[in-house]
Amino acid sequence: MGKKLGIFLVSKNNYQLLPGWVDRVNIEGYEVLNIDEDSTPENKEIGKKTCNDFNIHYMDREEKGLQNNIQSACDYFEKLGCEWVIAFQHDCYPMDNIFFDKFESIIETGKLDEFGVVGFNIHHDGIYQILSRTPIQQPDQDMLVRVHIGTPIPTPYNKPHSVESVYWTAAAINIKQYNKYIIPTSDYQMFQAWDDVAFQFLYNNIHNLVIPEFQMSHEQVIKEKFDIPIKS
Repeated sequence: MGKKLGIFLVSKNNYQLLPGWVDRVNIEGYEVLNIDEDSTPENKEIGKKTCNDFNIHYMDREEKGLQNNIQSACDYFEKLGCEWVIAFQHDCYPMDNIFFDKFESIIETGKLDEFGVVGFNIHHDGIYQILSRTPIQQPDQDMLVRVHIGTPIPTPYNKPHSVESVYWTAAAINIKQYNKYIIPTSDYQMFQAWDDVAFQFLYNNIHNLVIPEFQMSHEQVIKEKFDIPIKS
């Protein structure tokens, strides 16, 4: 029986980060897709070689913008029989060496079938555990649900719970729900794209979920080694 989960990244002139991501992440035999979002011709060639070296499927973007990239990933993995895809930034890594098999075991129960996006417990720069974003909050409020690393996560955030929007350094997308409810737009290139997806799901009464036991490490400082700005 084939895998129900795929993995993808979106790259743009940052292929020097990909070997480090591959080195840190045990992909456990899952298919990995790299979508190139308008890198320079020179970097595209570097990307193709790098992906070939690591057995990653390289694809040039079809339509510009993250939501369209997600659509391309959904289309690609749906043909492989997958039901979910996880999108990663290049500086975000699972903290469990068998992360994907554990997540797939939940997919197989059917308990995630009705959700839109699933987020994780993101350990951000060794400072915070970030569980989700709350962009519907008043402007003067913090738009992140977070606690300091080492501090217990308070109830009810310490168990799976619905959220406005996930923290998208790594996020899982329900392919069937995305195809049914999301109208992709290129209006949001990166930061608002995930929130817009979340809101489209919420508008259709589809919940977004965070599962805190699944932990990721988001390490922006790694980009300094390659003269890439820490913050996009």
